[in-house]
Amino acid sequence: MKTVSRIHPLSLALATVGLCSIPTLGYAASSMTALTNSATTTANTSGNITNVEQDKRNHPVNVGTVSKKMASRKSPAMLRQLPTQEKIFKSGETEKVLGKNEIQAAGPAGGAAQALAFAPGVNISSYGGSAGAKYSISINGIKTGWAGFGGGNVDDGSIMVTFDGVPLNNPGTGLWQAPEVPQMSLIKGIGITYGPGSVANRWYDNIGGAINFDPIQPGQKPGGSIGITYGSFDTKGIHFNATTGNINGWSAVIGGGQSTFNNYRNGYGFSNPGKTFAYYLKIRKSFKDGDWSLGAYDAQGYAYRPLPIPLSPISGVTVNGVYGQGNPNAGTLYSEQTSGYYTSLPYNLINKLDLNATWLIYSRLHLALSRHVELEDLLYYRHGRRYHTHNDNYFTNNPYQIEYNNPDSNMYGDKLTFSVKLPYNTVKFGGFFLNNTYNSRNAFYNASLGTSLMIPTTYRSDYFYQTDLAAFLQDTIRPIKSLNITPGVRFINYQTNFVNNGTADFPYANPANNEAVLPNASTSFTKFEPNVSINYRPLYWLAVYANYGESYRQPPNGGGGGPYQAVTASTLQLEKSSEYQAGLKVRIKHAGYLHRILFSANYYHMTYSNETIPIPVVNEPYELNAVGSSVYNGVNLYAEDDPVKGLHIFTNVNFQSSHFLNYTVGSISYNGLPVSNSASTTFNVGGFLRYYYNGTLLEPRLWYQYTGSQYLFSNLLGAPTSQKMPSYGTLNAAIRVTGYTKNIIPFVKKVGAELMIGNLLNSKYNVAEYITAGGYFGPNSAGQVLGFPGAPRAVYASFTAYF
Repeated sequence: MKTVSRIHPLSLALATVGLCSIPTLGYAASSMTALTNSATTTANTSGNITNVEQDKRNHPVNVGTVSKKMASRKSPAMLRQLPTQEKIFKSGETEKVLGKNEIQAAGPAGGAAQALAFAPGVNISSYGGSAGAKYSISINGIKTGWAGFGGGNVDDGSIMVTFDGVPLNNPGTGLWQAPEVPQMSLIKGIGITYGPGSVANRWYDNIGGAINFDPIQPGQKPGGSIGITYGSFDTKGIHFNATTGNINGWSAVIGGGQSTFNNYRNGYGFSNPGKTFAYYLKIRKSFKDGDWSLGAYDAQGYAYRPLPIPLSPISGVTVNGVYGQGNPNAGTLYSEQTSGYYTSLPYNLINKLDLNATWLIYSRLHLALSRHVELEDLLYYRHGRRYHTHNDNYFTNNPYQIEYNNPDSNMYGDKLTFSVKLPYNTVKFGGFFLNNTYNSRNAFYNASLGTSLMIPTTYRSDYFYQTDLAAFLQDTIRPIKSLNITPGVRFINYQTNFVNNGTADFPYANPANNEAVLPNASTSFTKFEPNVSINYRPLYWLAVYANYGESYRQPPNGGGGGPYQAVTASTLQLEKSSEYQAGLKVRIKHAGYLHRILFSANYYHMTYSNETIPIPVVNEPYELNAVGSSVYNGVNLYAEDDPVKGLHIFTNVNFQSSHFLNYTVGSISYNGLPVSNSASTTFNVGGFLRYYYNGTLLEPRLWYQYTGSQYLFSNLLGAPTSQKMPSYGTLNAAIRVTGYTKNIIPFVKKVGAELMIGNLLNSKYNVAEYITAGGYFGPNSAGQVLGFPGAPRAVYASFTAYF
């Protein structure tokens, strides 16, 4: 019987505060005479010269007069979701902001994952190259997302992801998927925090870091753009955005786009197609002592996911599958060497549609309660959905031929933060609550064997009712102008009620086929999370910093055999990270050839303990669970500068080693082995040139991206190994041309065209590899290496008109 989640009294109280804090209910709206365009004020956080800034240099804009009273009472930070260069320089945390240059370099067909690859310590991998494919994204070896690269990932969902500061992760699983942010035309900047970060900025999955996608914002002046994209693999896209400008203190922005594409892996008449869309609306009301905004976002992406391909031919593994009692159908052996490097199997043999979607609505209030006290309240609701259909005919009489997987989650919550400015310190305190309901519905069947969706071979439909509560206190102390010391502590309480509802949702199924074998259960975990950071600036251009933090995470729910379903609640613990960092930052505006340099170098050491590690079971939709703890050590460096007028150069470097302090599956220990699927090195370097000629802006770009070797996981052993996959790198180029129309085209201010070539040298490489247990291709393949080829050379063109 399905139960109804109870609303915690604190949840109701905070929700009331959030609703009552909307200014139209408690404050008279008054017009604001001079807000600078927020898209302009935050777009240059990475030190690059943005298009908007260049336009302002050529065509100065009168933004009016800001009253002295308002300037003293209203902090600019209240309108900014991403930190500025100066704030990063003075912070005791490790942070990085990707601006428009990096986002544009991801390409007109790129999505969230491609843009993130320009940050130090970030590694991405997928079975496709489109914005609709799922990606595994790691920061310093800690991951979010999951792209199906075998098992043994210790940390899926251990990076917190937000959109405009609103949480996107499913609290029940920790998972967020890149197709939920597929349209980069809506994003003006991406903020990345390495490690748990300050307690005031945390949510519930901040084990290894945080990513915030900052969308375009309502602006002071009206404007907009519309663009189209076309390129390799029949990629097509269209996008738009429009801002109203300031109308009596009100302003709004709306934008969106959609795309269709094929995979670069195809064969036998099937191109593994996909599609994405994203739409966004935000309305802001500015008044004397703050602002209130209402935002909405809806996004979805799907792509067919081809199977991994054997690196070398395997006897009996052909492109035509297996019939009878393991007898292979005659045909070309399926491998990178024989059937073709980018080959996928025929649609009627095997296909999997993989869809991920999210929509959310949120309200944010910024309010200056006095000259020294500010309030921020965020109230939100999010719906997340996955939909996977898998038709596997590679083996005849496969009892798990059809997979119908449609889990969803519904979350609402509120976060309230107060900031008090005192003579020598700034105190922040507040907290959040959230309620989430997650249903893990899934079923496998084969009609030819007499099973169906109503009477499946195996199934689950479990409900996880989760309430997360947190309260924090943080103090940034400035005893002298050049020193910031920020201690903080957070109290958390994570509650989960597990309801085994498979029998009720599948009333005609055999109860013995329910993947959840344990009765209803509940847990409640309470912990304290300390954090402290120090930033000292002995010279105006040099800062040295260090920090230490601890963070906890709910063990991920869901999956056959996962926590609560086959692991008793009494044995569960919160996963924990303990991390310290130390480094230096350099910020010089003008010194010889160093015009706008920003340099950062830091060392990090993280211990990740109480890990719950899912291990797939061959030929079954079940999982085992390993337990363990791991340690990560590494160095991050990044530098960027404009050495001469119009030239911007950058580099990002990460060196890392990671290993298991303990890893046990069954009764076997694999202590000391390296952590699988964690790159030893990531590196990129490049340059962007801006050159004006006769009223036209030319922007050629060239960059190189490198990913070092990674250790393989063995599904056969259910354990990490000492076997490595090769490193790889790609050279990429693009040119963008922007022309100012000078009223030649009515209402059009300028037009831009871009041509991008990814993997210019057409290198062949695998983005991920693992050792199979034989689940996909049978016993002959057990112990062999399967791989996921990276994208070959690809060319994309786009055209955009600006109004």
